Amino acid sequence: RLVAHLREEKGYAYQLGSGMESVPGASTLMVEADTAAEHTAAALGVIRGELARMSAEPPSREEVDAARSYAIGSIATAMSSPASLASGLSNLLHIGVGADWLHGWGPLLDGVPYEAVAEAARRFFRPGDFTGVVLADESAVAPLRRAGSAELDF
Repeated sequence: RLVAHLREEKGYAYQLGSGMESVPGASTLMVEADTAAEHTAAALGVIRGELARMSAEPPSREEVDAARSYAIGSIATAMSSPASLASGLSNLLHIGVGADWLHGWGPLLDGVPYEAVAEAARRFFRPGDFTGVVLADESAVAPLRRAGSAELDF
């Protein structure tokens, strides 16, 4: 949804990505977008809007299936060289899940019911609960700061 709206429809982002950073007991949603300075404020508004939409309109079954396929394929690609496999295994051991996690990852992901994904979206994608870090030219975000925008609080 972010790519479709922020990059393809609006043309605000050159590069865009999102994902979870997790450790036992906690996770952080990371959204990263490279924008031109003049599109920074608008891009932030789109990101917050898409997070709100994800909470209000959980992902469709097709979106969930596509995300599962992408996640499984990404792990395989990320661990394709001996160095990346060693680094990945080290990280898994560091966070306490063990090397066997790699073998069980795909089936575990496939076993998550759609309804659980929809409930997680409603529960966790609430823009009001987010804290953001913006690396931008001050002039790109100053108008929002001066206006006290309800869309952005930073």
